[in-house]
Amino acid sequence: MLLPELAGGAAAELDDLRAVCDRAVGRLLAADPDGILIVGTGPETAWRRPDEYGTLAPWGVPLEVVPGRRGRPALPLSLTVGAWLLSRSVDLVPVPAGATEPAGQPGLPADPSAVMEPAATAAAVAGGDPVPVGLASLATGEPPDGCAAFGRHRCAPWRSRVALLVMGDGSAYRENPATRYGDPRAEKFDATAAGALAGADLDGLMRLDPSLAADLGVAGRAVWQALAGAASGADWRAELLYDAAPYGVGYLVAAWEPAGGRTAGGSGTMG
Repeated sequence: MLLPELAGGAAAELDDLRAVCDRAVGRLLAADPDGILIVGTGPETAWRRPDEYGTLAPWGVPLEVVPGRRGRPALPLSLTVGAWLLSRSVDLVPVPAGATEPAGQPGLPADPSAVMEPAATAAAVAGGDPVPVGLASLATGEPPDGCAAFGRHRCAPWRSRVALLVMGDGSAYRENPATRYGDPRAEKFDATAAGALAGADLDGLMRLDPSLAADLGVAGRAVWQALAGAASGADWRAELLYDAAPYGVGYLVAAWEPAGGRTAGGSGTMG
């Protein structure tokens, strides 16, 4: 529903959420990263191939948001939406020929990056030079330790000043006023996740229960725990920018920045 093309006539109802997401992306770009890694849920825990592309065709919308070769595998929806959000602030163009594996990551598939040319609204990014954009997915059922390890050992070292755009929803079973249906555990789970994101509480993110998250249709648990792994070993300033449940789905938007200044990339998380 975040994409207007999917929301149809109700698109305007989430304009405030899109504006908050744009603010979070703007803060991520303002960190002047030398690489941006979009992390979302998917069928497997892996780097995504640079020739995969994002499309909404399976949902009946002829919209493609990530350059790639048609006929190649389509990206998971979380990464498609993440690339769409990023493309609202910068231009995404295809990955150049000869992409290599991420430095220090032997055995991983080819560098999962596209290159973006900053638009006028993001001209400060890397002094206006193209910035690599990588794509990685976490399996919804990935155990917490595996999520944290992926974040710590694969996401964080991808670039020296990597910025993470972390895509994940809260509970899908918050009470919906239109249907009056909901799971009584959902609001508490989302409040716990929101508190951890608001306080950059890495231990709090790691304590999120995978079984309960699965029961509640939480798409963000695995990627939030990958964020905890990637952010370990540093102090962070965090701000929760949005916490609501339109249509009975928990949406959280937060921005994290290094507490000691811009000595490392920023991290953003949204659902």
